Amino acid sequence: MLRRAGMALWADLHAAGIDLWSVLDGEGPHSAAEALAVAEALPDTTRTAAALAGDVSAFGWGVDRELMVALLNGLRGEKGEAFKSPLALAHEARQREERIDELSTPEAVLALLG
Repeated sequence: MLRRAGMALWADLHAAGIDLWSVLDGEGPHSAAEALAVAEALPDTTRTAAALAGDVSAFGWGVDRELMVALLNGLRGEKGEAFKSPLALAHEARQREERIDELSTPEAVLALLG
C-alpha cells in the first residue's frame, strides 16, 4: 500500500492526527497497530482510496456518487452517452493498458505477424 499510495496515506493519517513517519520510525504516541486500524477504516472518499484506485481525480468519489451516476444514467435511458465516474474511467484505462501490455509481448507480435 505504501508503494502505491504512500503520500496519500500520509496525508489522510495526518488529517486523523497520526504522523506516519513517526510510526514507521517507532517513535511518537501512536503504534503501528493504531495507524493500521485508522488506515483500514478510511472511507472510500479519501486520497488513499483514490490513489489505490489508480486515479487521483477520483478523490472525493465514494459509493454515494457512484450511485448518483448510476441513477442519472438510468434516468437518461438511451438518450446519449452515459456519464462515467473517475473510478470507472480509471478502470477502463487500466484495462486498456493491460491489453496493450498483452499485445506488446514478443510472442504476441510474432503471432500477429505469423
